[in-house]
Amino acid sequence: MITYKDIEAEDLDSVIRLYCKYLNDGEEIVKHVRSAFTERDFIGICAYDGDKMVGFYAAQDGVHFSYPHPELEREMLDDVGIDDVYTADSLVVVPEYRGQGIPYYMTEYIRKKLVANSVEYILLEAWIYPDGDAPACRSIDKMGTVVFERRVPMFYKDLAKYGMTCPLCGENCTCGALVQLIRVRED
Repeated sequence: MITYKDIEAEDLDSVIRLYCKYLNDGEEIVKHVRSAFTERDFIGICAYDGDKMVGFYAAQDGVHFSYPHPELEREMLDDVGIDDVYTADSLVVVPEYRGQGIPYYMTEYIRKKLVANSVEYILLEAWIYPDGDAPACRSIDKMGTVVFERRVPMFYKDLAKYGMTCPLCGENCTCGALVQLIRVRED
């Protein structure tokens, strides 16, 4: 049976392990995750099957792309004129647990936390694999109203410059991203 709980310090090693295996890997990622845990406004939920972490979803205050994309950030902020935004930092579900509704539950949890904290927007950076699949996109459609959206081919091409590697492509990433700014819906 899957159980859910707020991410706490005791979950950090499991979060890092899953992050590095399924998202980006590298020393910079480990530093990033450890740093995010110390932020006052960090929110997150994790899913467990017994004592095994099988997924997590985390978000943090502000605009945080995997690595800097100042032109995209400027375009987004100019188009929408926002200043109250959280970034969905990561959403991971272990492959053998996909298709069980885990990301939907965690997405709803994050949405409710944002609403409770009077956060108006969430920024999503969803990985688009070289084959065109974008698994995270399937669970985020109920977050709210999309107010800014860009499909960016080769979004992660410079990962290696920032000490990261792609779990699919290695250092020479050809993955794109779907970047969405969503006005968080209230119940």
